Amino acid sequence: MALNLATYAHTVLAARFLGVDPFGAFTAAMNVLIVLSVVSLGLQTTVARRVAAASGHAEAIAHVALRLTYVVAPVLGVALAVASPLLDGVLRLDSLTAALLIAIGAVPMTIMGAQAGLLQGQRRWADLAWVYAASGTSRLVVGTVLLMWKPTLVCGVAGIVAGLCAPVVVGWWFLRTGNPETGEASPVTRARLVGDSLKGAQALLAFMALSNLDVVVARHALADGSSGLYASGLVLSKAVLFLPQIVLVRVFPALSTSAGRRRALTASVGVILFFGVSAAAVTALLPGLALVFVGGQDFTAVRDLLWLFALLGTVQALAQLFIYSVLARAAVGPTLVTWGALLVMVPAGLRMTTVAQMVVLLISVNAALLLVLVAMTSRTQARGSAARAGHSH
Repeated sequence: MALNLATYAHTVLAARFLGVDPFGAFTAAMNVLIVLSVVSLGLQTTVARRVAAASGHAEAIAHVALRLTYVVAPVLGVALAVASPLLDGVLRLDSLTAALLIAIGAVPMTIMGAQAGLLQGQRRWADLAWVYAASGTSRLVVGTVLLMWKPTLVCGVAGIVAGLCAPVVVGWWFLRTGNPETGEASPVTRARLVGDSLKGAQALLAFMALSNLDVVVARHALADGSSGLYASGLVLSKAVLFLPQIVLVRVFPALSTSAGRRRALTASVGVILFFGVSAAAVTALLPGLALVFVGGQDFTAVRDLLWLFALLGTVQALAQLFIYSVLARAAVGPTLVTWGALLVMVPAGLRMTTVAQMVVLLISVNAALLLVLVAMTSRTQARGSAARAGHSH
């Protein structure tokens, strides 16, 4: 919760300091980092699932996972640094330095994924909470100071990178007491971790691309001012999307077991709907107040559409829950459906000419995806129940 609130606060401050068009570029850079976080999240979900299933081998798995991460993270960073001119052009950043900062930030972000997965798999919730809090706090404090010093795109992105470095130090501190060199064989090899992480990353990449590349599409389809307005609305949708993420962190181990999956899924849907519907209702009734939290009077043109952005965040949060449910079962079918939704969104988005059209398109695509994921999940659970009933007989 601290991470999400601090991230939200930093984004709002960036909107106020940077102005409409530079904030559109800032949001594009931020969303690319979110998409790149699929490597980190793929590692986290894989490591957490492996540790939860073999808690007695946590130190051996930690040794394998961290050594793998210390290779993967720098390779990813170098690859992104080489591709930074391409990132600069595609995102229309007009700043090669900002694109290089994205490459730098990917390194600690990937390392944090393995660290968080180890803590999550061992259910060390307090330690994991401090890792997340360190990320949000450092981003807010350092990012705000940099924006006050020089309100530029580079300073805005530098604040994000600071928020990615701090949790790695905290994670190392909590994991430093382990003794991986015990001679104990790990139940999972580096090759298996890579394979499982890639499978998980595919599902997460599809969802992250669907929920974050719309701002890049908007920067190409809409006029510069309109793309900045759309980006300000996304501040609200991202708040609604990420606020209930504590639910995903806590229920993921339960989603990995057949006995607790249905109950965990049902309870999680209820919590997310409560957050989302409440946010949409308050935004519809008090649009002026909501405007304060997405950038202020410079973004007045998007005021009456903010409740739609809250609705978009709600639908995306529900879709994300079912994606994590897929990861817990190691299924692949819904991943293909999510990629299909992205293939619909991009060409359709490039044809949009207004902010209202763009947000309605995103709501429609995500709602259709959610319905398909719910149907697939229900069918999988029905098959599992039938199989258990057959074994009992």
